[in-house]
Amino acid sequence: MSYSNKPDWMNWIEEAISKKRIKQYDYKDFSNFKVISDRGFGKVYRANWKNPRNTLALKSLNDSTAEKIVYELKIQREVHFYDNIIKFHGVTINKQNYSPMKYMLVMEYADSGTLRKYLEKNIGNLTWNDKFKMAHQLACAISCLHDEKIIHRDLHSSNVLVHQNNIKLADFGLSKNIDDKQYGVIPYIDPKKFSKDSYSLNQKSDVYSIGVLLWEISSCRPPFKDESNQHRLLNQILQGLRETPIPNTPKDYEKLYTDCWKPESYDRPTIHDVVARLEAIISKITKYWTPPINNSSHSSRNHPSLSSHSNPSLSSRNNSSLSSRNDSSLSSRNNSSLSSCNDSSLSSRNDSSLSSRNNSSISSRNDSSLSSRNNSSISSRNDSSLSSRNNSSISSRNDSSLSSRNNSSISSRNDSSLSSRNNSSISSRNDSSLSSRNNSSLSSRNDSSISSRNNSSLSSRNDSSLSSRNNSSLSSRNDSSLSSLNNSSISSRNDSSLSSRNNSSLSSPNNSSLSSRNDLSQSFKQKGSKSKKDVVDGIATLPYKLYDGNKKQRILDYLEDHHVTSIEIFDWLLNNQNYPNSLLVLGDFYYLGIATMVDKKKAYNFYERAGDGDDGLSIAQYNLGVMYEIDKLGDTFAAMYWYNKSAKQGNHIAWEGLNRLRNAPNKIITANSIDKFNDTSIFFSLFK
Repeated sequence: MSYSNKPDWMNWIEEAISKKRIKQYDYKDFSNFKVISDRGFGKVYRANWKNPRNTLALKSLNDSTAEKIVYELKIQREVHFYDNIIKFHGVTINKQNYSPMKYMLVMEYADSGTLRKYLEKNIGNLTWNDKFKMAHQLACAISCLHDEKIIHRDLHSSNVLVHQNNIKLADFGLSKNIDDKQYGVIPYIDPKKFSKDSYSLNQKSDVYSIGVLLWEISSCRPPFKDESNQHRLLNQILQGLRETPIPNTPKDYEKLYTDCWKPESYDRPTIHDVVARLEAIISKITKYWTPPINNSSHSSRNHPSLSSHSNPSLSSRNNSSLSSRNDSSLSSRNNSSLSSCNDSSLSSRNDSSLSSRNNSSISSRNDSSLSSRNNSSISSRNDSSLSSRNNSSISSRNDSSLSSRNNSSISSRNDSSLSSRNNSSISSRNDSSLSSRNNSSLSSRNDSSISSRNNSSLSSRNDSSLSSRNNSSLSSRNDSSLSSLNNSSISSRNDSSLSSRNNSSLSSPNNSSLSSRNDLSQSFKQKGSKSKKDVVDGIATLPYKLYDGNKKQRILDYLEDHHVTSIEIFDWLLNNQNYPNSLLVLGDFYYLGIATMVDKKKAYNFYERAGDGDDGLSIAQYNLGVMYEIDKLGDTFAAMYWYNKSAKQGNHIAWEGLNRLRNAPNKIITANSIDKFNDTSIFFSLFK
């Protein structure tokens, strides 16, 4: 058969092999073949490569599906970076076989077989934590496909594999090309496909299948296992039959999978919503787990801990960085909480209160009330009144009036004193600050903004007023502003102001003031003294290598030791990509899946930026060498290029890697490397 008469798919494979785009394995190096699957698209074998320690899977091609399998192979190049998708290694050719069956795909081997077999075997051993982890991995894998515009269309527990207790997705994108009417297993397929022939399976069809699989993971048994009449089962499913949740299923999890298998596709969540809801469930029960962020966007949706349900608020952690959206809600937690909810009221947590705890709290409840407890309170009633309780009250009613009666001097001690001038002073000293300094800013948007000046200020605008009149008032610009000047001050103008100046004092010019004398806010005291840049520099110098199994936990332990969360550091890194250590650590976070989903493409890009040039970071260059050698289908020359750069800066581990590859019997260079480096002589010079 001449080259021109060969099928297109065969020409494509042979051309890819000849141009080193695909690695070709010598068929003679495989031994101990065992059939592990015999489905319509061809047989799948388990085999050892060169020695018993190397176990791979070989997928054969037949006449009817070979071209479609090649399509799957092309898709593999788009998603091979994702950990929960079976890896494609290359091709081997059995030259003694003259049919298309001689071409076999060399794939990653899943040691625990299918998800169905794994669940049946471990029915009594899996905890809810284990089940949530598997559900999350499965949803993330489908999310990756959908991000690449790939629809699976054949999701069921015999088509999902498990390797070392982790989900591995297989055969993605295959069924949509082989046969659009190949329904697979009935309980997992979108019922719309059976009720309407013209209905095309889509992303929401995958979500339906995910719902069934989430139920199966919870129960450890296949859906409708005891129903033998498939025709009757199909009719019952079309009429709304679904499996019954098992006892003691967490309600959030049950609600999620029942939403996924709703009859109408528009009522089902997207796969990104499924991932986010699973992350919210896991974050409730797992202490050290940090919610990943969707690859395509970095939003509060992907931070369940940052999301709100009734009046959406973004919360500020550590260093008190806050932003408020949607009806001007703003909350601050960790010993210094401020929130602004609905109609621009200042609130802290559920009852709309602005509270500062630890011996000095100021809270605003319901109709914008401010209260200070622990023998020192200021409350505002009837739209915005201020009162002090426990034998010392200042009340303002109707139009926010503040009166001081009977020339009474009111003081509150125990680290929180209130002084009012002209015989009514309120002062707060020691550990009673209404400020967060050193990189702590508060902003409230959407018609109610709180602006920060001199590193910590508050302003509220546009119809969100907090005023105290008659010689002691809080007022705003544009009918409402709350501003803080000079190291956390709050001032209100137009004959009604609440201002705080110098060392975190809160004062009202007209003989009524609140002052706090302490340069450090309570929340900052509890966080430790290292800046985020110092923390990032510390992570960059950790001695653990990229492939060290302890590196991720070591980073998490380091963050915990310095009282900062991975999400905070990740957010800071995204906003500070102007120096090499920041880029290096971002690469680590994406590679290891810290505060985000694993995304090795992004990890590679950040490592490349950090290691660019002869004076780039040596460790970043070494990491690139590792990724090219192992993660990017064994590109020997590109790996040697980066090992060489790192070794020139004195990295002895990179030097060992370079020598190892120099002595390797087989070396591979990909078309991407030729395009990227634009001069193959750079590789050949490495052999000198």
